[in-house]
Amino acid sequence: MEWTGIQVAKLDVAFVVDTTGSMKDDIRAVKDSLFDIVDKIVSKTEGLSIRFGIVSYRDHPPQDRTYVTRVYDFTGKIKDVHSEISRLRPSEGGDTPEAVADGLFDARTKLSWDKEAYKVLLLVGDAPPHGRLYNSLSDDYFPDGCPRGHDPCREVQDLTTSGLPSYFLTTNMRPGQLRKPGMIYLMHLKKVEHREIMWRVLT
Repeated sequence: MEWTGIQVAKLDVAFVVDTTGSMKDDIRAVKDSLFDIVDKIVSKTEGLSIRFGIVSYRDHPPQDRTYVTRVYDFTGKIKDVHSEISRLRPSEGGDTPEAVADGLFDARTKLSWDKEAYKVLLLVGDAPPHGRLYNSLSDDYFPDGCPRGHDPCREVQDLTTSGLPSYFLTTNMRPGQLRKPGMIYLMHLKKVEHREIMWRVLT
């Protein structure tokens, strides 16, 4: 495969995954998709040093008392990546919006991104972030936004301007739930070659 636009021999791929209860019907398909992505990237990127990391997120108390986020740092051991994906379990969640902003924040700040690597972040979820700016749902327990002060749009901007990941974001979100449907999901693939490269790897 020809990798247009990539001048480095390293690739960091981060999965940010919603593991709240609403994902229970989709989690098998999500896991299968992540397995497939990992295997296709590995098989189609000969010559690159590849690492994968995972951030799973749920919600803040009292909506969810299990955890807000869990971080599995980058590793090049593909069996370990498969094992970590297998351990993703949906539970709890409370109201419809979830801790999307926290998932993005922890992906940006707690994963050990290699400064010399080409970087990709894949967000998988079925619910919008907290806050009136980002959803029109009546059951948002945190209508003023993330209780830790993280803003999903700012996280996207910080990730972009700091030279961290290029984005390939996806969601099963119903567009009617979002006040700004283009704000986070897919709008920040600014460089066409990034999107083309990921499409070529995943198909």
